[in-house]
Amino acid sequence: MRNKFLSISLLISLLAWQGAQAVEVAKLDEADVQVGSRSASERDSAVREALARVLVKNSGSAAVLEHPLIRQQLSSASALLRQYGYLEKERQLYVHASFDQARIVSLLRDAQLPVWGKQRPLTLMWLVVERDGERALLADQGESVQRQLLMQAAENAGIPVLLPLMDLDDLMQVSVNSVRGMFVDEVMTATNRYQSDFFVLGNMEAAGETVNYQLSLYSRPREGETLPPQALLSQQGSAASEDQAMSALLSLLSGYYVEKYAVTSTGESQLSELTFVGINKLADLVSLEAFLGQLSVVKSVSLKQMAADRVTFNLSLFGTREDLDRLLNLEGKISRLDSLQDEQANTYQWRGQ
Repeated sequence: MRNKFLSISLLISLLAWQGAQAVEVAKLDEADVQVGSRSASERDSAVREALARVLVKNSGSAAVLEHPLIRQQLSSASALLRQYGYLEKERQLYVHASFDQARIVSLLRDAQLPVWGKQRPLTLMWLVVERDGERALLADQGESVQRQLLMQAAENAGIPVLLPLMDLDDLMQVSVNSVRGMFVDEVMTATNRYQSDFFVLGNMEAAGETVNYQLSLYSRPREGETLPPQALLSQQGSAASEDQAMSALLSLLSGYYVEKYAVTSTGESQLSELTFVGINKLADLVSLEAFLGQLSVVKSVSLKQMAADRVTFNLSLFGTREDLDRLLNLEGKISRLDSLQDEQANTYQWRGQ
């Protein structure tokens, strides 16, 4: 499980000089489903379930499974199947299935459902859980059951998450009570070292036969900001188990991110023009064009003009220019150039390497 998410210590070293940035989420076309045997009926059922999970990861919402076009496709899931196989994890048998990513996205577009691209925000999770009768903050190190449940829920939702180191630096600034009390001002300084795009203060605790959970989502403070940020999302609820509570927490995050970053096609194309500076070699041009082409809002991209280190692209969009701006602002390799001149309003700096 740890290999599917970058370790937090590696992320600190990689991101400290780059600033907060989105993470490119891999394996959006794959899913593993537990089965009891290798029978054809269980395999077919697992392939349908795997396709449903892939559709949710690519759209960000389980609600898409109720759409008539999606339900029809789920009844013939093998039509989108690229390959499948069996694997064992912790003595349990799973069907591993991968699907045609382009056709998955096309299906969602045809149904006019949200498409959430590979570039997704990093979320730092300050999460209090109960362990052996005591409350503790989940840390990056260790293999607790709660950590495994969180990482599995994050993988299912397609949300890259970080857990704090909880080393001496963290322990000097953040306590269980800081998080349970939602004292965001006490967590801000510790949060800044991790360079995430967003951070969460969350709490889970047993209440009889249920598990209560609480979550508040915040945007990482910008450099120089001293006032505590306002919560972007605050929710609480209960679930039948820790597993379901973790899934509920990630579902809440997914709902917010999808509304902010996913793009729903209207069937009409909008045109836009972007200029980038800092393009000094062919590899930069190829890298930038590939990056733009994979954004969920971009239908097509073509080179319009190139001079010195400046290059201009024409883009055809599934969504709006505002959708494009939100995705560009999420990417750490890109920064908008400040200028009062109208012709410079759509000019960006590219740092692809």
